[in-house]
Amino acid sequence: GFLYHATAARVGAATALRIANAEILPYDYAEFARTMRGYLPALTRGFTAKGWDANTVAPLGDAITTLERAATTFAAARDNALGRGVTKRAQVATNSALMKVERAFARPSGLKGRPWYRSLIYVADIDNGYANMNFPGVNEAVRSGDRALALEELRDLTQRFGAAAALLDEARVALGTR
Repeated sequence: GFLYHATAARVGAATALRIANAEILPYDYAEFARTMRGYLPALTRGFTAKGWDANTVAPLGDAITTLERAATTFAAARDNALGRGVTKRAQVATNSALMKVERAFARPSGLKGRPWYRSLIYVADIDNGYANMNFPGVNEAVRSGDRALALEELRDLTQRFGAAAALLDEARVALGTR
């Protein structure tokens, strides 16, 4: 009876309406950061299984923590600003910064070997198109045993989490809070 399809369509429509009618985009980057932190143990195990220094994953964890702190501060500022009213100028500036946060996790040139995938957070697993892979640049390099590429991808991903945290700070400032 296509019940799952109908339900997915209803959820998608409700999400689109929520985003379209929001003064400030309703993104929850604190929850996003907590979810990303949940992927670190598997990544660390992948490094360990290859005999690589698993401590090299720690800076990514630190960057995710920085993002979570910035997200928590932004969420409090957003809720406060929405309670007192937000100017159109603040809405535009804040939403613009939030869109940059989303773009921080995409590489215009795409993944190495699969340039049509630009997300550095989730993609279809190259070995199983029905499964998702998180942190694909790093995990694909680990899977292939390319340590130099894994470290390069890990550095890039870590920098992107740091950039996203700075953009959340930019969004908070755009709301008129310090």
